[in-house]
Amino acid sequence: MNPHSIPRTVVGALLEHGHTDLVRRLAENGDWHCADELARKRPAEAPQLLRPFAGTGWWPAAGTLELLRGHAAGGAWGPVRMLAYRLAGLGRYDEALELVRGQVPHVDQVRVLADLLARDGREEQLREFAAGAGGEHAVTRLAEMLAELGRMDEAVVLWQPALEDGSPNAAYHLAGLLARHGRAGEAIAMLMPFIRTMTGDRDWIIGRLSETMIGQGRADEALAFIDEVAAAEGGMSLELFVERSRVLGTTGRTEQAIVELRAHSEGGEPYAATILGDLLAQAGRLDEAEAVLPPGELLATVLIRQGRADEAVRMLTPW
Repeated sequence: MNPHSIPRTVVGALLEHGHTDLVRRLAENGDWHCADELARKRPAEAPQLLRPFAGTGWWPAAGTLELLRGHAAGGAWGPVRMLAYRLAGLGRYDEALELVRGQVPHVDQVRVLADLLARDGREEQLREFAAGAGGEHAVTRLAEMLAELGRMDEAVVLWQPALEDGSPNAAYHLAGLLARHGRAGEAIAMLMPFIRTMTGDRDWIIGRLSETMIGQGRADEALAFIDEVAAAEGGMSLELFVERSRVLGTTGRTEQAIVELRAHSEGGEPYAATILGDLLAQAGRLDEAEAVLPPGELLATVLIRQGRADEAVRMLTPW
């Protein structure tokens, strides 16, 4: 099997533009994303498409537990993770948890352990984990579990200590949770004062605020807030400017965003160029988008839209 796979967004673009035969050839050559996405589109062909991946770790549902255990025996995290979720899917949570707990602690191990505890409804164990080694990753999953059970107020309380300590991660995750459960107004009211007083880079959490405000039809307020933060910082950083461009593009003001981004003194930087290329592609100006985009996923989708699918695939599969 090919250890590399074309990004799923690119596979989706290939299928959307009628390149089914190309996706099938790539799947036959061992590209898992191509095989998986085509199988989803054409369920009747799924067994034939996915059978070559059985037991490789790419398609755990096709392999027996013995095959999966064999792949996990070496201790590599990917196969261990797949085996744990397979066991959980069979209701064998004790085995799954024991398997994951036996791994060297790292971020994804913490996330998976917290997720397995939540899936099996082990609230007390998850609370103990969150209060100890699990940290914010376990708190995130516990809060999601409580919200799914209709105990949203408890989920909010869970994040309060970290918020009071000034954790931007806590503010980010709580805002997302509130917005997903119909309390976007509270998310916005919490984020705005938090962002005003926080130190360090703020553009990433401003992105969460902008996204939430746009969802509430408050895009102009999002733009005004970005301008406010820029004024407080003594000028509009490239990161803030790019976020401002995203808001404009998302709310139908793509041409304005393109003009302003091109006029920015750092508009030619790779980070800004990627955003500019995305905006140009949204506006249907594909030749201009191609001219500014670096090689990668977004450029590949532009090439596909231009009828240059083979070229897009060659760019992403140099091996």
